[in-house]
Amino acid sequence: MVTDAERQKEIQQLEQDLRNLQRRYAHLDRAARRFRAGFYVLVAVMGIVIFVFAVMGRLPAALFSAAALLATILFIFAYGRMFSELRLIDWVGWRPGAIRWGVKRSEAEAVEEMVAERMERLARLKGS
Repeated sequence: MVTDAERQKEIQQLEQDLRNLQRRYAHLDRAARRFRAGFYVLVAVMGIVIFVFAVMGRLPAALFSAAALLATILFIFAYGRMFSELRLIDWVGWRPGAIRWGVKRSEAEAVEEMVAERMERLARLKGS
């Protein structure tokens, strides 16, 4: 039989775990927003570079820059189609070599599962 003190201690531990996991998920969410913003900045900078080269009359440099921009955008979209089930938050949670090592889920998915497990356990403890 579990005493009230043990139950209360477990409830406190679960609440602390939930706070830590929610902070980790918020960190991943911020990283995903930065990733998206970085991509937009990259596209904007490349567009400015293409414009500057075109205005300066350096057609080969402008064409090369346009090709580099197009290749970058196509790579991102092709990669996104290959892993279409991944959300942006999943992309930032992957580590290099994760696919090679057989990791089947991202860090964000793992955090979501841990939050769900702890919330379920917490509800059971508070309900009893």
